[in-house]
Amino acid sequence: MIRMQNISFITEVSDIDCLLDNAPNMKLAHLIRCEELVKQGNRILTVGKDGREEIVQSIPGLKVRFLGQHALVKISVPAKFKDVVITVGENGYVSIEENVRLDLARFYLGAPNSTVRIGRDSIIRGMTVILSREPNLEVLIGKNALISVDVTMRSTDGHTIFALDNPGVPLNKPKFGIHIGSHVWIGMKTFFLKDAAVPKDCVVAAGSLVTRKTYEANSIIGGVPATTLRKGISWSGRTVESFTAAARREKQNKKLK
Repeated sequence: MIRMQNISFITEVSDIDCLLDNAPNMKLAHLIRCEELVKQGNRILTVGKDGREEIVQSIPGLKVRFLGQHALVKISVPAKFKDVVITVGENGYVSIEENVRLDLARFYLGAPNSTVRIGRDSIIRGMTVILSREPNLEVLIGKNALISVDVTMRSTDGHTIFALDNPGVPLNKPKFGIHIGSHVWIGMKTFFLKDAAVPKDCVVAAGSLVTRKTYEANSIIGGVPATTLRKGISWSGRTVESFTAAARREKQNKKLK
């Protein structure tokens, strides 16, 4: 284990989450990437609660494959991994914040200058992220995300669509990748296409196809393609029974006061 000295990240995590919460259709990766470290070669870097940074060769439950010569995988501890594989190409950057739990996940950053970020306190039960063929794209997920099994996020279409009367101009060029705001619950077997952006406090129904449409915060999103099914909602990770019991107790306590 090698200890890092005199090198630190300049990141404002809370600012990144605030930006993601509003589902911007612009690139944000430059705000979190540490290019100085990326240029130093392929590295797995852990960051402790005290800010101490260490280069490690491996992390239990996580397998990292480097395709190029310069890439960085940064893990803020504690974080838990189970059967997770991250494949990173040239100038790739992966940031996993503290208290993240990742199970059965596959991240493929084959295109140059690809970026993936998972916000703190997120739980991901099974997800595939694909950034291939097109460079300089990103998949950024805010804090407190809850993502179910068989969820796929793909930053590009993989091939080009063009108009016959203007064949030199692609119709499906991606702008940024995929953005997910804070406290978003994503149901199983959901598919995200290029430039999909979901704002904070949303629920994405199982089996949905999320595209570059505009959605509002505190909404239920669902369908193929996904549309807004209901507005003015939020959600809790508790079961309905547990949530109802807690609400009942809170109501009773207010009456006693």
